[in-house]
Amino acid sequence: MIVVSNTSPLIALSRLGLIHLPKKLWNRLYVPEAVLREILKKEPGRSEAETAIKEGWLVIKMFKTLLL
Repeated sequence: MIVVSNTSPLIALSRLGLIHLPKKLWNRLYVPEAVLREILKKEPGRSEAETAIKEGWLVIKMFKTLLL
């Protein structure tokens, strides 16, 4: 299963001390580059995201925009 997240859930999980939850549930969590840029501006969130990237379960991905 591929799971993609935006910034708000990651910041909320960081504030609650539950940032490890996506790793336990899905093993990997994908975020667009824009989400990474946004979360790196916030604390809590920045250090948790950096750790998750180093651990390999938070994956930064370029997504193509789909126009309908």
